[in-house]
Amino acid sequence: MKRAGASITVFLSLAFICTVSLIYGLLESARTEGVRFYLQMAADSAMNSLMSNYHRGLWDGYRVILYENQSDEELINTYMHYVDAYVNNSGIYNLSAGEAHLNTGIFITDDGGRWLSKQICEYMKANPVDMINNRLNDDAKQIEKDAESAKDRRIDIDHPPEVTDDEEGEDSENSAEPGNKEAVIRLENILSLLSGNVSRLVIPAEHVLSEDSIDSEELPSQNITEHNYIADPIDKLLIDEYIRVFFSSYTDHSDKELSYEMEYIIGGHNLDKANLDDVILRILAIREGLNYLHILEDPQKRSSVDTAAATIAGLAKMPDLKTYIAGLIIAAWALAESVADVRTLLKGGKVPLYKTAEDWKIDMDSLFAIDEDTDMGMFDQDVGCGLDYEAYLGMFLVLMPDYLKLYRIMDLMQHNLRRKEDGFVMRKMLHAANISLKATSSRQFISYTGLESSYTVDVYTIGAY
Repeated sequence: MKRAGASITVFLSLAFICTVSLIYGLLESARTEGVRFYLQMAADSAMNSLMSNYHRGLWDGYRVILYENQSDEELINTYMHYVDAYVNNSGIYNLSAGEAHLNTGIFITDDGGRWLSKQICEYMKANPVDMINNRLNDDAKQIEKDAESAKDRRIDIDHPPEVTDDEEGEDSENSAEPGNKEAVIRLENILSLLSGNVSRLVIPAEHVLSEDSIDSEELPSQNITEHNYIADPIDKLLIDEYIRVFFSSYTDHSDKELSYEMEYIIGGHNLDKANLDDVILRILAIREGLNYLHILEDPQKRSSVDTAAATIAGLAKMPDLKTYIAGLIIAAWALAESVADVRTLLKGGKVPLYKTAEDWKIDMDSLFAIDEDTDMGMFDQDVGCGLDYEAYLGMFLVLMPDYLKLYRIMDLMQHNLRRKEDGFVMRKMLHAANISLKATSSRQFISYTGLESSYTVDVYTIGAY
């Protein structure tokens, strides 16, 4: 009996040891998985805390959320500060201080500006867009209306509409008839005057031009990393509307460090005045082409031009130059009208994309009276319909490459924030990061000979705005 009892005791002891080992093994396995889960939670939470330290100036001024990464070492130190709060209170998981490494960092200046585009579009989609829709619809309707009007009046330029005798007689009476051969030279001088210092002619006298310039040091547009980024059509419209909302133009009369911000995005010159001149010349070119077509399509104006050209050629005894003189008159007339149009736009008025006879401002007599002392302001006339100055800027923005537009937006953000924060650069602004985290945990339930008492757990986390 004693031998039998001893056998049972040994058997029960072995069974108990195996059972306890199994239970402790299961507990340790569960704890190990818990350690990994806890460390992953710590990594994700620390990333969220890190990303909460976004740059307030960018958010307040432009509704863009980015983390200013002065250096990878500083970023990791800040990240580990948040991780330590979890490590020091890990309880049964018994974590000890680990180490972190920045695997990948995506900066706002990377990938052709697509990350800035993403943030801009998300912000614009998340905010009321009734005003945006109304403005886009108004511009689209006006362009469509002008296009239909132009289609109705379309003519063959080589075969202009005939003018009745009554119309020709009336136009002959109202047209200018210079009386000597110097009229040709005068026309050429008018063209030269109108195409010379355009700013002097179109800028209202009461307006003082900005002499400011952008800080060209380390501009994002000087280091474009990709030239192939193309935004979706809807995103293009949202980006352009974002520019209208957050950046000023000439007609806003802004007191910012750089007054003509929209013009900078289009022109890209360092000087405010150079950007304004660039935009003015572009608008002038559009207006001159459309006004030139209007003259060709308007029977009365064509009759006036032909009559004046024939008179000048006859009096100058140069009949073979009638066609050349007619071309000079049309070019000068279209350009003079365009200068008046641009003046109206710069004063905050509107100009129809394609004019009717009622919208025309300068008659033939006024054209031949233009000289260096002429105040073009006498022709200012806001008809109250059509497109305004910023609508023309919107046309130029649509035609720009998306990557270039986005980098120049970053130029302006950097320029304006550097006035408050010396040394601020957009290339250090982090949009997303991939960080790996490593920590050590000690075993709690099993510790066999030959089995290390501690082990390392690796996790990674991704944070992005």
